[in-house]
This record gives sequence, structure tokens and C-alpha cells, in this order.
Amino acid sequence: MQAEQSRVQTTNCNFTSLEAGPTFSLQGQLVAEDCSFSSGEDGRTILVRGLLRLTNCIIEGDVLGDLCAMQILDCTFFLAEESEMPTISGSILGNSFFHNSIIEGTLSASSRNTIPIDISECTFSGDLLLANINTILLNSTVGIDSLGNVTLEGRSIQVEGNEILNKLDIESEISLSVTNNRMLSGDFQSARCELSNNTIEMECKVRGRRQNLSENRLYGTVEIDDAERVVLEKNLITARIEIDNAPTEFRQNTIITPLIGGLGAQFESIGVSGESDIVFSSNIVIGRYAALLFDVHSYDRIQQEFTISYNCLFGMSNIFSPRRTSPDPEEVVEPNNIYIDPFLQETDPLNPSLQPISPCIDTGDPDLHDDPDGTRADMGAYFFDQRFDHRPGIHSPELVYAQRDAEFTYIVRGSDEEALDLRIEDLPDWLRPLGRDFEAVEDSLILQGMVPENQEDFSFRIFAEDEAGNQDSLTVMVRAIDLNPISGWLSGRLRREDSPFYITDNITISLDDTLIIEPGCEFLIKGIYGRVLEQISMYVLGTLVLRGTEEDSIKFRIESDGDDPGQWRGLFFYTPNTDQVVEYLRFDDANRALRAYFLNSFTMQHCTFYRQEGDVPDCIRADNVQNLIVRNNVFWDGIYANKVSSTLIADNKFNNNSSANLFIGNNAIIERNVFSSERAVHLDVNAVDTVLISRCVFDSSHGTGVGLLDTKEAEIEHCTFYNNQLGIRYAEGPVHINNCTFNGENDWVIGYTSIGLDTLLVEYTNFLGFDSIFFNGIEEFPAQLGEGCLNVDPEFVDPSNGNFWLAEGSPLIDAGNPGGPLDPDSTRGDLGAFFWTPDGCTPVKNEITNIGNPEITYSLYPNPCNSLLRISYSLAQTGTAHLRIFEISGREVRDIMVPNTSAGIKTDLCISTDELASGVYFVSLKSKNYFRTSRILVLK
Repeated sequence: MQAEQSRVQTTNCNFTSLEAGPTFSLQGQLVAEDCSFSSGEDGRTILVRGLLRLTNCIIEGDVLGDLCAMQILDCTFFLAEESEMPTISGSILGNSFFHNSIIEGTLSASSRNTIPIDISECTFSGDLLLANINTILLNSTVGIDSLGNVTLEGRSIQVEGNEILNKLDIESEISLSVTNNRMLSGDFQSARCELSNNTIEMECKVRGRRQNLSENRLYGTVEIDDAERVVLEKNLITARIEIDNAPTEFRQNTIITPLIGGLGAQFESIGVSGESDIVFSSNIVIGRYAALLFDVHSYDRIQQEFTISYNCLFGMSNIFSPRRTSPDPEEVVEPNNIYIDPFLQETDPLNPSLQPISPCIDTGDPDLHDDPDGTRADMGAYFFDQRFDHRPGIHSPELVYAQRDAEFTYIVRGSDEEALDLRIEDLPDWLRPLGRDFEAVEDSLILQGMVPENQEDFSFRIFAEDEAGNQDSLTVMVRAIDLNPISGWLSGRLRREDSPFYITDNITISLDDTLIIEPGCEFLIKGIYGRVLEQISMYVLGTLVLRGTEEDSIKFRIESDGDDPGQWRGLFFYTPNTDQVVEYLRFDDANRALRAYFLNSFTMQHCTFYRQEGDVPDCIRADNVQNLIVRNNVFWDGIYANKVSSTLIADNKFNNNSSANLFIGNNAIIERNVFSSERAVHLDVNAVDTVLISRCVFDSSHGTGVGLLDTKEAEIEHCTFYNNQLGIRYAEGPVHINNCTFNGENDWVIGYTSIGLDTLLVEYTNFLGFDSIFFNGIEEFPAQLGEGCLNVDPEFVDPSNGNFWLAEGSPLIDAGNPGGPLDPDSTRGDLGAFFWTPDGCTPVKNEITNIGNPEITYSLYPNPCNSLLRISYSLAQTGTAHLRIFEISGREVRDIMVPNTSAGIKTDLCISTDELASGVYFVSLKSKNYFRTSRILVLK
């Protein structure tokens, strides 16, 4: 039906279009009650310019209003199958409202003159998009599954009592009020912003001159930018807060420090930068996993002021991060802060209310308003109401572990305003009450005893009764184990004789503490107290001595030998401006086994990483580290290095990784490594100046052997590429490929995709099995195929089994660049990663760390070896030489004694390795009090 300049009023009618175009089209007014409308072939149902007033109607298809007012009451809108438009869209000219309606689809509207629109008690399955409209959104639900974003623009906006399944995005010129909503995430910008009593599951961003956040539950990152004044009051915050150019006052908040993770490390609860003076008063802060409060950035050399008073700061290593930039902030830390347990009802699962025995009751800033019960302000977001008689509570763990043949202690903690009668039933004979733990709470009992060697699992019951006869009870399950459980804040020494250890929850080494782990210790990760494995980590803010030995490595693994990687979260090193060395470790099944942040240097050697997992899968992640050294390790995943000044990756083996083995954004030397499966080396980020990749093997990469992006200069020399999907891919900077060999059955070897490339020079390199060397060639790109390039079978010894030694008679022997260095046998360089000598042995300079004294000199070759290992050594003193070979697990596989070796005489030993499987081994040569240890790689 079509009409011009008319007014149509209808009741209890059905309208259906059998043709293309809208069912109802008019300029004027459409007033309908108890009607149904069905769409035409193109999905459009109503097209109105003027006034659209619908009451108790059912509309199938799209409604378009052009310069109209929409007044919708008790209606249901269905999205037509033919529709490619939102359910309701148009430009709003007059006052509009939507009430108690269901819209299956999107409401999209705009206004030229900032017209008001009221939406209340509606349900939207799609998005709500309103531009230049003063919106009031009340008691509505927006979203289903992955749909349901709300975007509002106007001068004044009010959002209250809504359920928004995805993001709420609001930009208001004058004022914004968001109250009592639940949403996935929020982004708010207004001159004056009021957020109160909302639940925001993920990130929340707030910008504007004046911001007030009160009584919210903020479970995701909070970002506050560019404000004249910000007040956060009585909020529950469980994620990091970022403040930039925003003077902020924190009053009576409860802050639970965030779980560290993701692609970065955030050991501090609050990041502060720019002109952001901080007043921090009457808050509760609990350091669950890390233990720092403020991370201060003075990137523009502005000195911030901090006033910290009347707070409960529990479990914090320090108030300020040690990696502050100058100038240091002016700090006023009052003595009225307390540093003890605030005694919340629960921290996991979270119930942030105060127990009756909490030291935070009546201890907040006396200048604040009294609590609603008329008493002095409490610390934290949830005051303890003293107008009521509270039931007693028992706040002790329900599940604990007791080590057999060791002392077991359990503390019963009760809480009430009055004295409690604590009663214990069903205790075993060896476990008895000793007295009260007055350092914990007055209403407490200490249970202690020696666990028998044959003790089985058992349980006991706790009863608490106050003077009024109110009771609480708890059944405690005790599981008897043979291992030593550890968790929480650790310092001192973990001894080998007490190993193995159960890691049952997160471990933190505080800023001023030191933990020494002796060689030979073994750690089994087993979550208890409700902690799942994926949440368990070891956080190092102080000093951790983590050095195994060749004979006694230090091992970390989950309790069971499951096949799923990434089952625990590994170790975090957050010790700015320090030098950290770890060696002889084995990590199994961790999500990024080692992570290092803001260190001066991080050295890792003689370690094995098995079945790791991560978002960018890697065994090691290093961020903002000056020097990264990784030597003599075996990986079943990769390394991620970001903002590292220099990186050395040498003598490692990377197996079956799930993505890039090396993901590096810095200057790097990568030499004598073996990469197999998936992408091997990815170099990115503008910080990359020079890259040297030398004597590496890239075997059967499903992606790219070497990816070079944004590098300023790269040298790839003496490398072997075998059966990779793509040998090298890159985009920027000059690249020199020299003395390499490429073998495969793919179309091309080298791919490049940018006209910004400098030069590519390939010389003295062999290509076999490719249709083309270059792919996606660009006319402006100056690629050169220089002298000495071959197209021949390299004649490897056994490439299908990973043996890329050159066989006798290989055309790659002495085919290298004549202007380059000679091979160690003083002949012209060979092509590929391994060179060849007439006697079949390839001497390699021993660069492994000397453990001991240089009274023994020796060399091992070939290394890697296939079937024969030659050892040449000389002793400073006459005596017996003791040679031993160990697997990386520590198991001895060879033991050879050579008596009466004369001093200064060179001795040669040839040892068969035919019976040794492919892998990493350690060779130890000892004479009297002197010994040396080296690493060898056996390839079959």
C-alpha cells in the first residue's frame, strides 16, 4: 500500500505484500494497533516519512523511517529471510520511544538535531546504533550469541538497568550516566561521566574531563585517560588499572591483583603515567600472585605525587615497581597503612565482604563519611554492617594435603563479633589441638601431629557456635601423599633430599627474598584448593637460583603424563636490571615455560622444553631484556623475543613446534641450530638492525624456513634448507644469501612482497627441485643471482632421517665462496650447514661452557655426529682420564677409563654412536680434580 501526504490509522488488520518493495509506504502518519505486517520480496515492510506509531503489532521484515518520529509500544519485529538491512533504521525527526518490544535484528537511527529517544524494557537480538540522539536506555536486553553491541552518540545519555551481552560504546558531549548495567565491555567518553553499580566482565575505557566510578564490579582492565579529576570509590577491581594524564583519587575500593598472563607481564595493579597525581585512601589491596601496587612511567619527565594512607596492603612485595623511570614520584606513605590479612569472606571464589574479625573494620580514613551503620568508615568497597548480629563463620580450607612421615599442621579459623566455641570431631589419634594461633585470629585452633607412614586419606569436622547458639560447620578432607606440597610465598632453600615437591598453587618470590633450588630437585604441578593447572605459575620478583648440573638437572612437570600441552603456566622472571642465568632444567607441558621481563640479561643453557604451548607458541618469552642468550637446549616449541637489544641463539634443536620456532624482534645471531617442522625463524619489528643466520638446518618446515620482515640487514650463510614449503620470505632491507643449499619439491624458494626492498644477493648457493627461485617478483626490486650458484643433487648421507652431512664425492664440497673463510680442515668452504673432510670427520671448535679448570684441553668432532665421535684431549698432569656420556635426562650411556695418560700428550679416542638414538648428549672428561663437559648432538 502506498500513499502520499496522508494519515493512515488502522486496527486489527493484516498486511502482506506479494511484490518487491515495502508493504506499507507513505508520507504522513501511520498509526496501527493490533496489526500484523509481512514483508515483500526484498524484505522491506514499512517505509514512513512522518510519524510511525505502532501498538501491539507484529512486523516481519525491515522498517525504514525517513525524517520521522517512531513511537513503538508492545510490538514484536522479526527479521525477514530476504532482508539485508537492519530490522529498524532511519533518521529521527521528532520525539521517539520504544517500550516493551522485541526486535529481532538491529535498531539503527540518527538525527540532525539531537532528538531524544527513550527505550525501555525492550529486547534486541542485534545491535543498537544511535547517532546524534539523546538516548535514555532502560531495563532492556541487547544481544544474543556474538551479536549485541550498543553504540550511542549524543549530547546527554542515560543507560540504566540493562543487560548488554557485548560492548557498550558511548560518546556524549555533555553528560553520561551509566548505572546498574551488566555488560561484556565498555568504552565511555563524555565531559562528565558517572559510572555506578555496573558489572563489566572485560575491559573498560573511560575518557573525559570529570569521571566518577562508584560501586562497580570491574573484572577486566580499566583504562582512564585525559581527565581533570577522577574518583574511584567503593569499586571491586580484579584487573589492572591504567591511568594516563588523569589525577585520580581512590577511596574505599577492594582491589585484587590480576592474574598475570597474556602477551605481557603486569605485576603491578595500577599503571600511572603522565600528569597523574594519586590519592590512595581506605582501600584494600590483596596481592594474590604478584606483589607490586604502582607501575610509574614518567616518559615526559613529569614528577607525580602519591599520597597513600589508611589502606590495607596485604601480600605486596613493594608499593612501587622497581622499574620506574626518572624522576621518581614524590611519595607520602603514611604509617597508618596496615599490611596484614584483611579477612575477606572468600578470595577464591571471590566474596569480598569483610569477616567480623577483619582488621579493616572502623580503620578507614576518619575524615571520610561514616558508614551507613553510623560507625567510622571501613577500608574496602563493602562495609561490615554492625547493626545486625552476624552468624559465625569458619574460614579454613576444605581440602588439604598431608605428607606421610612428616609434620602436619592445620589452623582452624573462626570469625564472629563474639567469642566462639570451637569443637573438632573425628580427628585421628596422632592429630591433636595445641592451642590458639593469635597471629591469625583469636577464634582459632592449631591442629598438629606427625603423619604415619601408612596414613590413608581421612576427614574431620569443625563446629563453631557463638553465645547466641548460632552455628557453622565444615568438613575437612585430608589427602595423604608421599610428596612435599609447596605454594605461596617462598624463600630460603629447597633441598634435593626433600624432593620431589608438589606445586599445589602459585608460588611468589618476593622482591627482597631469595630462593635457592638445589640441583636434582623435581617439581610436580598439581592444583589443589580448587586451583586448575592452567592458573599455576611461579612468579620471581626477587632472586631465584635455578641452576642444575650435568648430572642433576632440575625438572618441572605436571603430576600425570598427559598428552595435552600448556597445562600450567611456567615461570615469570620480573627482576628489572638484573642478570639471570638458568641451566640444566627440564620443563614439560607448560604454557610458555620461561618468561623474562625488563632484565639486563637472561641466559639459558643446557635446558629441555617439551610440549610447550602459548598464544604465540613458545617455550621462552623475553620482553624488554637487554641481552638474551640461549645455548645448548632442546625445544619442542619456540622462543619469542621482543624489544631485546641483542640475542644469541646457538647450538639448539627445535622439534615439532606449532608455529614460528624463533619469533624475534631485535638484533640477532642465530647459529648452529636445527629446526624441524612448522615455521622456523620469524624476524620482525623495526628494532631489527642486523641478523646473522649461520650453519643452521631447516628441515620439513610446513611454513617458511626464515621470515624476514622489516630487517635492516640480514646475512644467511652456510645453511641447509630441506623440503620446506618456502625457504625464505621477506619484505625489507638488504639480504645476502651465501654458501647455502635448498632442496625441495615446491614451486619456488624465496618470496618477497614489498617494493620497498633494498637488494637481494644470492651467490654460491645450490637449488634443487624448484621451478623458480623467486616468487612474486617486483620490477622495481633489484634481485641478483650472483656467481657460483648450482642446480645439483647435494648427495646428503641420509636426509630422510635428518642426516645432512655431505657424502664423499658431493658436488657441494669445496663449492663455497672462494673469498670466504676456509673450512677448519683448511680447504675451500663447502655449501650447507656441515662441511666435509677427507677422513670423514668434521672438527668443530668446542664452544661449550668450561665447568671446572682449564687443566684439560680437548675437542670433539664431528658435532653433530652420526655414527662415530672422535675425542682428542691433553692433560696437564699424568693420570687416569675418565670419560662418561649422559643422555639429557641424566642417564649414563657410556663409561670409559683411560689409565696412565701422560701429561702434555695428545690422546685420540674414537667412540661408536651407532647404538645411540638421535638427540642431545653430554660428554664429561675428568682427571683428578679437573673436568670438562660438552654437549653433542647425535643425528641419525
